[in-house]
Amino acid sequence: MKLFIAIFFMLSSNESDLQNMRKYFSNLSKGEEHCVGLITISKTSVEVDNSLKRAYFAAGEMASAQYKFGPIAKLNTFNAGKTILDESAQSDPDNPEIRFIRYAIQLKCPKFLGYTKNKKEDKQLILKHMPTLRTSDKQLFATVCAFMLLYADLSPAEKLLLS
Repeated sequence: MKLFIAIFFMLSSNESDLQNMRKYFSNLSKGEEHCVGLITISKTSVEVDNSLKRAYFAAGEMASAQYKFGPIAKLNTFNAGKTILDESAQSDPDNPEIRFIRYAIQLKCPKFLGYTKNKKEDKQLILKHMPTLRTSDKQLFATVCAFMLLYADLSPAEKLLLS
């Protein structure tokens, strides 16, 4: 019985960590505290093989670059996060949440950084997985839909897929 309770709390903790990471990610543009929160909650995953948490950590790092002092520190922080995010996408290439994180970062980051090469393929993979997300993870589906409808350049057929 004790083992069951311990496993339950461990799984509940992981689920709440994921919900918190999603919340921080959705609010990254609202202030440095959201970057710090996302980095803090996902930091342990940098050493562990958990591609999704590593992707969230990378997003926090990349967003925190705007709060660094000096252009070199900003660029170094952004590029370090970019490396981790791309490695996460490579290690789990069919994960729509990782691809959504990268797609959102690439859409929202300044164009002069040149981080745009995966937008088309990420968008296609995200849209391909939307029917599955609709039934398997309603929270993620709603988040992705809202973002895509606001920021992505969608065709009428793609918009219909999200409705």
